[in-house]
Amino acid sequence: ANHSIVFDSVNWQVVLSPENFDRETGFNISLTSPLNYKFWTITNFVMLSFSEIKDPRAEAIGAKPFIYFYTDHRFRLPQNINWGISCWGLSDQEIGVLKRKGYIVLNTTLSKTFGNKWTAAIAVNDLFRQLQVVETYRFNQVDTQSNFTPDNRNIAVSLRYAFGKISKSSYQNKDIDEQLDRMR
Repeated sequence: ANHSIVFDSVNWQVVLSPENFDRETGFNISLTSPLNYKFWTITNFVMLSFSEIKDPRAEAIGAKPFIYFYTDHRFRLPQNINWGISCWGLSDQEIGVLKRKGYIVLNTTLSKTFGNKWTAAIAVNDLFRQLQVVETYRFNQVDTQSNFTPDNRNIAVSLRYAFGKISKSSYQNKDIDEQLDRMR
């Protein structure tokens, strides 16, 4: 959410409130590249984006393309152990009226399967606490810099038991729309 800012010169107060900007346009071009090599599985995703926000109350600074990327690496290790590490981030952004600083986040998981039924896992998000959103803009003649650090850093521990394979469903989908075959 973006915020509108109003400066009250009589009371010397700045009021910050969530509000949508007038208009945003843009486009994305993305590429996904999955790879497998022996015990290593890789998924790479990169997206080139161009976005522009316009609002008569905000000072325009222009727009430049920016990059979002995600890479995930999974390793099948001996003794039914799996280790994964993923990294994602955004480059610096200039999107019409906002400038946002880029960031990179690193996550990891470790799991072990016991027999065919039990799996224990631990996952850690944002290992180095790098996720911090910093943006600057000028709105209603007020220069603003906001710093926001989402509290998404967590450690998750899980224990899973598999009851067996899912049997074939006897459910049969039936068409109930009489107009379904009308258009060809």
